[in-house]
Amino acid sequence: MNNIFEFLKQKKAIIDKDFSIIVNVGPGSFSGIRISIAVAKGIKISKGTRLYGYKDQDLTDFNPKNIKLLIKNKLIQNNLIKPVYLS
Repeated sequence: MNNIFEFLKQKKAIIDKDFSIIVNVGPGSFSGIRISIAVAKGIKISKGTRLYGYKDQDLTDFNPKNIKLLIKNKLIQNNLIKPVYLS
């Protein structure tokens, strides 16, 4: 977390409701993906950011030129893994 916040501070990023976080949701190591999603969701909850997920096969569509277009047209997921609670 310290590295993330240091990076954001260095880039002078303003984390608010207009800030978007994009997280890789696979394929990859289960633990690594879960940690990334947990950190991103923590920032989303605390700062009200937008959170999107992508899969490795989508990487060809992800570049700075069209990322806003993808978000605007809802071509990437706006909801990540939803927990299932068992009692």
